[in-house]
Amino acid sequence: HVGANYDHLSGENGSMTLMPAFRADFLTASREQSAVALTFAFPISYSINERLKAGIAVDAQMASLKKRIQDNQSAALVQVPLSFEYSPSSFNIKGSIIPVLKSNKFNLVPNLQLDYPLGETGVKLKLAAVNKLDINSLHKLYAVSPFLLSPDSLTIFQQTDFYAGVEWLSAKGLQLKFNGGYTVFNDLPLFLNAEGSGKEMKVLNESKLTAIHLAGEVNYIFTPEMEFRSSIKMYAFQQQETYSAAYGLLPLELKVGLSWKPIKGLTTRVNADLWRGALSKSPGMPEKRLKDAADINLGVDYKLNKKWALW
Repeated sequence: HVGANYDHLSGENGSMTLMPAFRADFLTASREQSAVALTFAFPISYSINERLKAGIAVDAQMASLKKRIQDNQSAALVQVPLSFEYSPSSFNIKGSIIPVLKSNKFNLVPNLQLDYPLGETGVKLKLAAVNKLDINSLHKLYAVSPFLLSPDSLTIFQQTDFYAGVEWLSAKGLQLKFNGGYTVFNDLPLFLNAEGSGKEMKVLNESKLTAIHLAGEVNYIFTPEMEFRSSIKMYAFQQQETYSAAYGLLPLELKVGLSWKPIKGLTTRVNADLWRGALSKSPGMPEKRLKDAADINLGVDYKLNKKWALW
C-alpha cells in the first residue's frame, strides 16, 4: 500500500479547504492471481457564511485483476459530488448530486440528510436517503475473507439506504442512537463454499437484493474514567433477483465494550462481538444456517511515559 494526502486551509478564517489524496494498492495471492487498485480524491469545500457551505470533489477509482488462465479484468468508477450544507439555528441539512461514471455508463445519484433538534431536550430527529458506490476489488473482498477464490469479473457495488432515526444525549452521559429503514444493494458480493477442499470460498454477484435494516447504539459515560459502549446492526433480507438467499451475509451483529482507568496510565477493557450465523451452502448439500458465534476479549494497557507503553 502506497499513498499520500495533503490538507490545506485558505481564505478568511479557513473558509476553504483542499484535501487531495492518492493511494495505490498492490496484491499478489498464492492462487496465481494479482490485483492493482488506484484511488484519487480531490475534495474542495467552501464556507459561504456561518450557515451555508458548498463543495465539489473528484473521486476516481480503478481496479484490475490478473489471473493465469483468464483474460485480465478491470473496472473504473468516477464520482463528482456537488454538495451543500445548510445549518440555521433550527435544523441541519446536507445534500449532494453526484454525477457517476461507471463501466462507461453515466447517471446521477442523490444524497440527502436532515437533522432536526427538538428544542433543548437533547433529542435529534434524522431523515436520510444516501448512496454509496465502490468497486468490488480483490483487496476489499480479501478484507472479508482471505480464503476467497478470485471473482469471475470485477463489479461496482452500490448501496442505497432510506432511513429515519432519533438520537438523544442526556446531561448525565447517556447517549442513544437508533435508526431503521430500507436498503437496496446492487452488485453485492455473496460468499459460497467452493468445491474441493471445502476451505475456499466462491464469490457470487447478486445483481439486486433488498433488506429492512435496524441499527442502534447505547453508550454511557459513568465517570471520566469509565465508559460503556454498545451497538447493534440487523438486516431482514427480502427479495433477490439472482440467487435464492443472502449467502455469507450476517443478519445480526452485536458489540458491547467497557473500559475503565482505575489509576493514571492504566486502562482495562472488555469487548464482546456477537453475531448470528449466516446462511451457507456447500456443493451438493442443502443450504443451512451456520452456528451463532462470539469473540470476547480482555485487555490491559499501561502507559509508562510519553514514549513507552505496555499492552
